[in-house]
Amino acid sequence: MIAPSHDASPVFQHQSEKLQATASVEHHNGTIDHIALAPATSEYTALLTKLSLTTHSPSSNFVSRIRRRLNKRLGRPATPAVGILSTLLSTLHASTEAHLSSSLDRVVVTTPQFPGLTREDVQDAIEYSGLRSWLEYPLPYPTMLYALNAAYAGNGRGLCKQWRDPYACWEEAEEGEIPLETVLGVTYTNETLGAAIARVGYAFETTGDWHAVWPDLGWKEKRKIDEKEEDGYWRDVGMRVRSFVQELEAKSRKISALVLMGENAGMQEFQDALKGALAMSRVEDMQVSAAVDPTWAASVGAAMYARVRQEVPWNCREPKRCDEIRMTVNGADESKIEL
Repeated sequence: MIAPSHDASPVFQHQSEKLQATASVEHHNGTIDHIALAPATSEYTALLTKLSLTTHSPSSNFVSRIRRRLNKRLGRPATPAVGILSTLLSTLHASTEAHLSSSLDRVVVTTPQFPGLTREDVQDAIEYSGLRSWLEYPLPYPTMLYALNAAYAGNGRGLCKQWRDPYACWEEAEEGEIPLETVLGVTYTNETLGAAIARVGYAFETTGDWHAVWPDLGWKEKRKIDEKEEDGYWRDVGMRVRSFVQELEAKSRKISALVLMGENAGMQEFQDALKGALAMSRVEDMQVSAAVDPTWAASVGAAMYARVRQEVPWNCREPKRCDEIRMTVNGADESKIEL
């Protein structure tokens, strides 16, 4: 979610015993605060688990489009998935406003790149929550910000030095000042183990990826086994990730960066399992996401993008004096925050 003085962005993430969503804010002085963790409902957990296993986007036909429009006209969620997603977003919305003591309007929501999770459902969920999205416009802006890209940015990678100037930023990317990397993102939560690979240069450009999710290897499964069987569990974790990476390496592509996500990704046992599995990929030479807690990595990157969208309008260069004016105005009146 974005504001003149605060940029907060909810992102679908996992936390503790349940799935949770997180919200972070970036202030104009560049500091970032972690604002809210919204516990998920059982319906949301089931939905995300189902979507993680989809292999193709849902088909859209005349009847489904009419039903979506009719539901929206009647003030109902456009689809059952929209209703579930909007419930969690509404919780985040309320928590963030209470923390900031300000009203919110626009948001950036990052999502995993599951084929079954459509942009239309995400946008409708944001709208049903009484919010607007910064990701609603076509080129030159992305219409989806995926969790891997956001977490990569949250760890200080794939960013422009002159981020307030979109032309200079693109020049940096074109001239190779922003390296194009093959990024492996590994997510480890209570519910699942997941991996995604994407080619990323400028972090806030939409990129396709390869992904896999293993619900049978989440932290909750590890808790069910005896201590004697733990070594076998961690071997399975490493083997799944290694097999996933080998499919890419067979195409002569090497992983050059590693990003961790999820509330359990900071565990030493998990990181040791990854290092063993990726030894041939020289994981020791990669930057593991140490710059930010993996729980918050994606929401931090989303907050950074929220600030970019608010302060860097397309086809416009802002004079340096605007920063001073903005800080003066915000200090005088923060009763309304435009997101």
